[in-house]
Amino acid sequence: MKTRKRILSIIMAIALVIGSPYVENMAFAANDATINKPIEVLFIGNSLTHRNSMPAIFEGISEANGVDVNTTMLAFSSYYLSYFADPTNDYGKQLRQLLEKNSYDFVVVQAQSSEALSMYETSTIPSATTLANLIRNNGAEPVMYMTWAYKNQCSYEQDGKTITTDNATMTEKLSEAYYRMGNELGAKVAPAGQNFKRYKDLFPNEELYNEDEKHPTYLGSYLAACTIYNTIFSDYQFSDNEEENIAKQSCIGCPYYKSEELPNIKINKEKAEHCQMISDVTMSANAPYVSIPFKGTGRFFASVDASNSNDLYKELCPNGDKITFSTLDNSIVSIDKTTGKFKANKVGTTLIKATSESGVSICQTVNVRMPASGVSFNEDKSSMHVGETKKINATVLPANATDKSLTWTSSNTSIATVNNGTVTALTPGTVTITARTHNGYSAQTTITISLTTP
Repeated sequence: MKTRKRILSIIMAIALVIGSPYVENMAFAANDATINKPIEVLFIGNSLTHRNSMPAIFEGISEANGVDVNTTMLAFSSYYLSYFADPTNDYGKQLRQLLEKNSYDFVVVQAQSSEALSMYETSTIPSATTLANLIRNNGAEPVMYMTWAYKNQCSYEQDGKTITTDNATMTEKLSEAYYRMGNELGAKVAPAGQNFKRYKDLFPNEELYNEDEKHPTYLGSYLAACTIYNTIFSDYQFSDNEEENIAKQSCIGCPYYKSEELPNIKINKEKAEHCQMISDVTMSANAPYVSIPFKGTGRFFASVDASNSNDLYKELCPNGDKITFSTLDNSIVSIDKTTGKFKANKVGTTLIKATSESGVSICQTVNVRMPASGVSFNEDKSSMHVGETKKINATVLPANATDKSLTWTSSNTSIATVNNGTVTALTPGTVTITARTHNGYSAQTTITISLTTP
């Protein structure tokens, strides 16, 4: 468990801008305790981002915690990731202009609530991949902002069917989808959706949802901002001073709530501390993505981290936070629920999950591949004449091998060359052509080259 200390710093009162569907830049005065260069964070999404001007809350939490942050928001109601990924879309153009003109450190990416469930393969992951590449090409790192389930019931279309589900199931499905996305992209995931469920279960009388049961109250936006803070900065190196790093890597104890110094903050100290302590509990895994051979084995290691000052977590888990393991597809990968040891049962890709008693979870993507076990040529010997080109065929075994790529070589390139199986005869003589699989299996065929056509 991480040991985190808290450095308290009070900032001047600031006025929060009410969220609305437009581009917004929020730059607060730097605190004396902050690092020299502000950390630039761009938020893109829809109303779950701009409601209550959530990026401004994130910035306020950061400043109160001694971290100098500038935030920019590009958020439009009902927007999907595909709109931002499209370079011909007006807001896709705005995103590209912002990335080109500014030096962002992080870009927080939020998808529409149900799109990660209803159109993951067809739209969400292709769009997220485009955005992640765009973000990284401009020097920033993407952070996936996991949204929350609707308060009571959710319906969405999937494969031509209407799926209706409850809060707990939608939370689980969204969590799996966002971790799958993060694993594929190599991006951090801010599990706001998980933390909504955990908060709702612990404090049912404290309202995270407004009247439409989808959008957040100020409290819900504060919880999301805390979650994003802890995700971005959990391992951030602010300076060479380790004590300073630990103090700033969690927002727990941050004095950002309604007070004489900050009269415009819309929640009190107690609710702010609830958000800070819930979002302070995080889970990490040994790897986001692993690839193993058919019938191979592995082990999923996961751990729960929380600050020593997290009294709520200590109260909930006085004897430790037990972790159990599960798999989304037992036919592909089976896993021991206690040890995390898993076995590859058939070729394919699935998620395995670690879930703690406190309600946090994380997923690992497991790709099961069929390794090549050999390679063979259709014929051991053949002949060609000078100047001729010919495609020779090699077969990788077994037929369902995942990687059938081959490396081709010629024993004497002055006699004949080979390029991806195409041989060009140059001078008379005998040459051996070798085809080698990615994991080292090889086969040879001999070609005799003469001056005239055989």
